[in-house]
Amino acid sequence: MQYELNKGITDQLKGIGIIFVIFGHLCLLDIIKMPSDKFDYAGVWGVTIFLILSGYGLTQSYLKKGIHFNFLSKRFSKVAIPYVIITIVWIVVDKIVFNIEYGSIQTLKVLLGLNFNYPVDPTMWYITYIFMWYIVFFVIFILPIKDILKVLLIISISLILHITSFNVIFDWNFYVFAFPIGVVISYGLSIMNKYDIKLKYQNMILILLTIIFFRLFLHYIFKVYDLTFYSLLSVSSIFLTFGLCTLLVVTKFKSKLLAFIGTISYELYLIEGKLLFIYGMPKVSDILWIRILDYTITILISAYVLSKISSHINKLNSRKWLRSLR
Repeated sequence: MQYELNKGITDQLKGIGIIFVIFGHLCLLDIIKMPSDKFDYAGVWGVTIFLILSGYGLTQSYLKKGIHFNFLSKRFSKVAIPYVIITIVWIVVDKIVFNIEYGSIQTLKVLLGLNFNYPVDPTMWYITYIFMWYIVFFVIFILPIKDILKVLLIISISLILHITSFNVIFDWNFYVFAFPIGVVISYGLSIMNKYDIKLKYQNMILILLTIIFFRLFLHYIFKVYDLTFYSLLSVSSIFLTFGLCTLLVVTKFKSKLLAFIGTISYELYLIEGKLLFIYGMPKVSDILWIRILDYTITILISAYVLSKISSHINKLNSRKWLRSLR
């Protein structure tokens, strides 16, 4: 039996991830008031899911197709094109509506993901971070060494980043292990596929793991009392991801709505932070749930439109690239 996370599962996980991010931001701004400030960390839980799935997906692609020199261009375009489009929109809106100018050099640095202060949208630190891991992954996995050594090397880099407290951007501290963990999961499943484990034993193992992972998540998350405890928050987020993943697999849960949200999760991430942290939630009503509903519908429609525009541009670029090979 083949062990892998199919697209249905990963899309639902991404949907859960972006819901965590949005919910965490709403809690952080006290728009939604929860009995514990631990829910302010929900954004960390969501981003951890994205990074683990990213490491998993890249490794799966490598194991099936290998790695080529066009690897970076394909990955960068999927992330960069929507980011550049929405960033240009924000810059234009800031200029016309708020008379904010960023200057040509600063604008260029922001569009390239090289301005670590991210003056246009502070939540976009993720762009630089994921670009860094793409480059690290490419450099390591194109080396003429055994796969196990590549996996160990990428784990070693995350440990070095953690030990040295490498911190270009504050948020990086939470996620040093997430992307490499995704790589490990993918490689580990490829090894498991070499062995024939009966379905009933697989389900028993998954149920046990689900219980363990959620129990560990609850144990660690309530030990996080301060944002300086990066390791505990990171570990708890990883256990939550594992628990959600095994839960979806063992229950065979399927939600079209969750999967749809997952397919536009990246575009939602690009839009939700700027609207909340910079522009503020529009006060269409004094009733909180109506304001949240209005905000939710707005970002869902905007993200869907952005995803369609980005997909169209990527298809055009792909056709041009194929023509150049002929």
